[in-house]
Amino acid sequence: MKIKTISSVLLLIFSLVLVWVVTSGSPQASAKPTINAPDSSTINWEKMDHSERMAYMKKVILPTMRKEFAAFNPDKFTKMNCKTCHGAGAEDDSYTMPNPQIWKLPNSREGWAKADTNFVKFMRFTVKPKMASLLGIPEFSMQTKTGFGCGNCHTEEK
Repeated sequence: MKIKTISSVLLLIFSLVLVWVVTSGSPQASAKPTINAPDSSTINWEKMDHSERMAYMKKVILPTMRKEFAAFNPDKFTKMNCKTCHGAGAEDDSYTMPNPQIWKLPNSREGWAKADTNFVKFMRFTVKPKMASLLGIPEFSMQTKTGFGCGNCHTEEK
């Protein structure tokens, strides 16, 4: 009976130590602050004023999306900054969205056939849903023609 009790106690202690080790992490890792992107229920982009939007872009969106873009193409996007998406107008706050200075959406099947398939997939399956979530806006829906989609950032070829 005593051996069974001792085994149970040792198993419990081992389990608690294992949980503590797994959840505590190293002191070096825990010293780095992390930015958790909010889900759509914690931000209302539409109701934010300009200064709130700027602060949120700098604190949350730019670091989050820089990581995504750099993972996709480190040579091109490691030094991503405000001008990457907002163009030269980011410097003096004269930019407009959608931005005519960045890649234009093709307006034909032929144009889409010539587009970089990997880039289009990355934009569709990573950037669009991540940005929609970060902005607290539903993804674009063809049924309702509303939500965050390609046309929020990109203009269409003429």
